Amino acid sequence: MKSDPYTQAMEMSRRAKLDPNLMRNDPDHFKKMFGQLAVEQNQHKAMEETKNVKPEDKCMVCNGVVVEFEAMLAERHQSKKRAQLAVLEVLDDICHLDRYEFQDPVKLNERRETSRKYGGIAPPVFANGCKQVVDLWNQDDDYETILVKGGPSANMHESLRNKACSEVCSGLDVLIKVQGDTLVREGQEGQCADPSKKKKKKKKESGPTFKIND
Repeated sequence: MKSDPYTQAMEMSRRAKLDPNLMRNDPDHFKKMFGQLAVEQNQHKAMEETKNVKPEDKCMVCNGVVVEFEAMLAERHQSKKRAQLAVLEVLDDICHLDRYEFQDPVKLNERRETSRKYGGIAPPVFANGCKQVVDLWNQDDDYETILVKGGPSANMHESLRNKACSEVCSGLDVLIKVQGDTLVREGQEGQCADPSKKKKKKKKESGPTFKIND
């Protein structure tokens, strides 16, 4: 079981005290320790502030969770047979914020937000929405059957997304489309870039020059 950030920081500090070579071998030891503490505190705060997920966002999250579910199942279980235990194990871990957001504890300005490829949704919103979707699935054995059975991978698992998200997206005027390796709402095409990626600056176009004769 993973301990809380403060306990981890104290453990790293204790190790540094007992091992004089630790800092020599890892000069960034304390930067990592306190950087990770700051990252996890910020993540906890962000999760608390984004618990109310809008229905339209939850519909998008559900579709994204299905895609992530298939990816995790493939990563962890190479067998073509979809076992019930494997499905349940993936569902236990799929909503961890760390899967959708990474921030370097030493270089805090370096971060990745992979949840953005699902409608541009921020990581803490996606993680909270994911928990709500999985809670709904856990209340109905039919969803477990749907996930164990699976479906074709075409169009980012569209068939499975439609079945698993039918209740979450019911009654909403939301049409979700595939755009490359991302999911977007209709009319949102081209608007879901990860903000952590630097945009190229446009070159200034110089205006026409005029020569004035004396």
